[in-house]
Amino acid sequence: MNETVVPSRIADLPDLATPSEVASVLRCRARTVQNECRVGRIAYTRIAGRYLISREAVYDYLKERTVPCQNGTKAPTLTGGKTEKSGRFDGSIVAVDARVQRALQTAAKLRPSSRNIS
Repeated sequence: MNETVVPSRIADLPDLATPSEVASVLRCRARTVQNECRVGRIAYTRIAGRYLISREAVYDYLKERTVPCQNGTKAPTLTGGKTEKSGRFDGSIVAVDARVQRALQTAAKLRPSSRNIS
């Protein structure tokens, strides 16, 4: 049996990849990749009516589309281990226990008022 290998990383792409192969790596539809080629965002070669995209063109596309964090900090990376702290959208770090404590306090405040409604 001849099974088709679906690339999951850019490094796994062939030298010239089809839109479907690039789409599997970028986790989008092949049509989206074709549209990006057509408008000039992804460099491509067109042979016999087919889009062929180099691995370097995919890297370049991602570099151009990367958006830096607004406050200049680097995005947090997950190491896979259990963590005591959690990041917030504003870049600060708050201990998980403090967040849980605040949630419990808020819930306690809401309980008495919900009894008065019924």
